[in-house]
Amino acid sequence: VAFAGGISAAPALAAPPPEVPQMRAVEPVTNVTARTAVVHGVLDPKAASPEALVEYDFFYGGGGSTCGEAGAESAPQTPGVASGAKGEPVEAPLSGLAPDTEYSVCLGARDMGAAFELGERSAPVKFKTAAVPPDVVGESVAERWATAVLLEARINNEGEPTECFFQYGEASVSEHEVSCGGIGGEGEVTLSAKVEGLTAGHTYHWRTVAKNEADTSYGKEETF
Repeated sequence: VAFAGGISAAPALAAPPPEVPQMRAVEPVTNVTARTAVVHGVLDPKAASPEALVEYDFFYGGGGSTCGEAGAESAPQTPGVASGAKGEPVEAPLSGLAPDTEYSVCLGARDMGAAFELGERSAPVKFKTAAVPPDVVGESVAERWATAVLLEARINNEGEPTECFFQYGEASVSEHEVSCGGIGGEGEVTLSAKVEGLTAGHTYHWRTVAKNEADTSYGKEETF
């Protein structure tokens, strides 16, 4: 634009876009079970603007990995969208977690359509999923003799080292106990133990006991 006297005005400069990124805090994780949790955070834009939109995501890693590493898992699959207002609370559910495992979770945020950068994630917050009690899947009397029986139980240890016992007795199921071994790996395993010294012709009550760090599980009380 030219003014009288030949002096030209400088062209008007466009206003810079609002600097929205981004996050600050991840708050304590809630509703933690063996395989699920709810993670929480607060968005704290550098230039708060309620009219702006911010994409956010929670990144998490477990079993030795961290949320700040490239390739950390993200939840939910699709980033959430929140306003650019200061102090905006956000949360997301996590599922498919491994029992008895420590995880770290970070909050990342960005302008709409931009890329999440590792350096723009919050400091991590750690949480640990609960251990799962073993499951007594089934039990049976495999063999019988006049004064002895062979008892069997199928147990799912749910990934935790598990001890197995058979309890038995005439008046009460808890009168006697015999070990049926243990499980170190993950999965269903059939364990057995021979119970001797019984009185021929008498009825005995029995059940399976499976125990790990999380809790103790009992099979159904049976008789032989």
